[in-house]
Amino acid sequence: MNGVRMPSSEILNRAIDEIITARQEFARSFGSVSSQNDVIPFRTFSGIVLARKYAQRVKDSLAYFFSFLPVGSVSRWVVAAVGGLGRGEMSFCSDIDILFLHERRLSKSFHDYIRSLVYGLWDVGLDVGHNTAPLSVALRLSSKDFTILTNHLTADFIAGDRDLYEKWRTRLLGRFGIRRTKKFVKQLQEYISRRHHRFAESSYLLEPHIKEGPGGLRDLHVIQWAGAVFWNAADYKGIPAEVLPDYEREWLIEAEAFLWELRLALHTVSKRANDQLLMAYQHEIGTRWFSDNESDGGRQVVEEFMRQYYLHSARVRRVTTFFLERLHDMVFRRKSRTRRRSLTNGELFLENGHICFSDPGVVEKNPLLLMKIFAEAARRGVHFHHETGRIIRVNLEYIDDSVRESRKAAELFFEVLCNVRHGADVLRTMLETGVLTRFIPEFKNVRYRVQYDIYHLFTVDEHLIRTVGELHQLAKEEKNGLFYGLNRNDRKLLFLAGLLHDIGKGMGKGHAEIGANLVVGIARRLGLSEKEARDLQFLVKHHLLIPEIALKRDLSDEKPIVKCATEVKSVRLLKLLYLLSIADSRATGPRAWNAWRAGLMAELYFKVYRFLTRKDWRGDLARQIRKTKQAVLELCQSDEEKSIVAKWLEELSFRYLISQSPPRIYEHFAMEREFERRGGVVFNAARRKGDIWDVTVVARDRPGLFSIIAGVLWAAGVNILAADIFTRTTGIAVDVITVDMLPDPMKTDKLWAKVHSDLSKAIEIDDYLKKLLERRKSSPFLKKDFVPKRPDRVVIDENSSDFYTVIEVYTWDRPGVLYAITDVLYNFGLSIQLAKISTPGAQVADVFYVTTTGGEKLNNPRLAHQIKEAILQRLTTID
Repeated sequence: MNGVRMPSSEILNRAIDEIITARQEFARSFGSVSSQNDVIPFRTFSGIVLARKYAQRVKDSLAYFFSFLPVGSVSRWVVAAVGGLGRGEMSFCSDIDILFLHERRLSKSFHDYIRSLVYGLWDVGLDVGHNTAPLSVALRLSSKDFTILTNHLTADFIAGDRDLYEKWRTRLLGRFGIRRTKKFVKQLQEYISRRHHRFAESSYLLEPHIKEGPGGLRDLHVIQWAGAVFWNAADYKGIPAEVLPDYEREWLIEAEAFLWELRLALHTVSKRANDQLLMAYQHEIGTRWFSDNESDGGRQVVEEFMRQYYLHSARVRRVTTFFLERLHDMVFRRKSRTRRRSLTNGELFLENGHICFSDPGVVEKNPLLLMKIFAEAARRGVHFHHETGRIIRVNLEYIDDSVRESRKAAELFFEVLCNVRHGADVLRTMLETGVLTRFIPEFKNVRYRVQYDIYHLFTVDEHLIRTVGELHQLAKEEKNGLFYGLNRNDRKLLFLAGLLHDIGKGMGKGHAEIGANLVVGIARRLGLSEKEARDLQFLVKHHLLIPEIALKRDLSDEKPIVKCATEVKSVRLLKLLYLLSIADSRATGPRAWNAWRAGLMAELYFKVYRFLTRKDWRGDLARQIRKTKQAVLELCQSDEEKSIVAKWLEELSFRYLISQSPPRIYEHFAMEREFERRGGVVFNAARRKGDIWDVTVVARDRPGLFSIIAGVLWAAGVNILAADIFTRTTGIAVDVITVDMLPDPMKTDKLWAKVHSDLSKAIEIDDYLKKLLERRKSSPFLKKDFVPKRPDRVVIDENSSDFYTVIEVYTWDRPGVLYAITDVLYNFGLSIQLAKISTPGAQVADVFYVTTTGGEKLNNPRLAHQIKEAILQRLTTID
């Protein structure tokens, strides 16, 4: 027990040096074969080979170190590799996971021997996960803790008593009797479900987690754990074909090689053990490791690389799901009572909640069964058996033009599409089995297609399915009355538009126009009438109309309302387009849908609705203004105040009175009176809804006031959504700024006090704002998201408003953009009356309604050109 000698420094150093050398050679070898000058084309992956060689060298080094510890000198002991080291696959950023097992209590000197290794590895920057336990304790822990169990299942012998190792493995795997085996299968299914939910259900997230996410490496580990328990399998080849068919096994082997190449590339570019494929890394990885050319600035390369990723991850997720279903059937079949029910004249049947073909051979003679089974699944809300999915995939060739143009097939398709309870889920299954792309071949172009920005969270195909799901959700919401009055054909048309509105993406600029042309053929095949086809074209072509106008135009102005009404022409199409716009925004992601955007789109919808139904826009507004003034007067506390307010109201602008609510107008009156009493800056911040806030600033009007406000808010980490800027005839400026994304929502009082103080100082002290901005730019806490860069663009529009020149600026998002633009406008002596600030993910779309100092439109082409060039030049300075 006490005969353990501490290793000499030479032995310890040699073992550690060997691991360090192996790690460095691994990283260097991977980096060199993946360099810009020697790329690896698709499907020729070396990463997994290097990962296995590295793991083996680590194990050999550990075996060398422990070879100097006589096995019989102390209690029987064994050193085992667990985790990634046990599976024999390690990144150069991976932890070294080791388990030390023994039978009787070990001496202090033995623990010191182990500690010398662990501390030595830590000292050189290698992460070591280690545990020392008696064999009985290790077995007990693995029986209670699922994570420990799975960590031990794929263990490998390193050094020590081989008999003790085999004894441990025999007892570990021998514990799986009938009851524990069933529990293990359920644990695997629950583990998959929890993990997928945590990392988002969809495999098609644009920034996927390649290890823990759906279809990632952890799904492969689940199959390996099951293989170890049920067949003592060292790899996929040891799993029987009835549970893991040969073609699925090949999918896993290909996907594993791809994912390991990708993981190592990700660790290389991020220089750490990072497994989330952020957009910041996608371009470099795609162009360096997975392609031999760079076109379109690398964008096409990245899209193709990511399509390969989604293909592999979708296969892994699907195979894992089917594998667990087969495993469940195998384990639970003894006691399961089969409940079978015949459907559709015996062509299909339900068995234990799964839908199946009665005779798969009939599919060749009756391909409509491939559509009928999905319609039945949607109608009954049932799942597909794994064997059913296989039969569907091997019979896809029978979905030909005769099926695509069949009225019966179209009827069955619409039955799925219009099912608000289960339709979206069944559509997703149609997509994953290949039926949707066979039935609508135009869908192939958007399959796995990346939307290369950080605005969309999902690939195009997943976004389209989610849009249909959001339309279904809108139809189920009783509080939403817009679906009321829509007949069955209108609903069918709306759901079809939801599925097809982005069908033109990836085919060049103007995807809405391209998509509108594509849906003509689809409508014809599906049996739509000429009128329905025209309406479908309209919805696809104009699906961005409502959000574009709502987010970029002044809704108190007549022109954008008239433009929208002129395009839409009917209340019916307005309803359909509005519902499609809501669902499209919701399905895009949280950056595309919030209370502010919802409010603007609703405001536009109701104004266009009134225009289309009454044709009395100006008269309606005049009545609205009279009503607003009366409501403000009713808020007054005395007759004297009412008299003062009435006179004040007569001096206010038309645009102000129709854009502000009566309570807010009355609040502004009080703030102006406070400003007249004490001067300075009168400030107020009020939560509007959710995380949306309204910030009101009353101050003496001066050139560049909004630029100063924008700079102070940016320095405080607050995101500006919109700004209404009103200047009174008395020289008082009232700026109403809508903001969100507060840096610390729990400490808003402190934030607004700081903003108020900084704003007052920035107006009074010339250099104060400049120093504030510099501190913000140099802050280590400033989040710098990766954004795909596109060419800057400035549009100066004299036609969209009768009273203002509209300046639109399109650029890529980075710190200080809004301040830079507004500063240029200030330097040209322009007065900003209204600003709409939109940041759809990576791109900025800022719109400013401006006048000259005399309150006129520019109407000066030469000056407009100078302003445009100055903005573009300024944007280059903040790159």
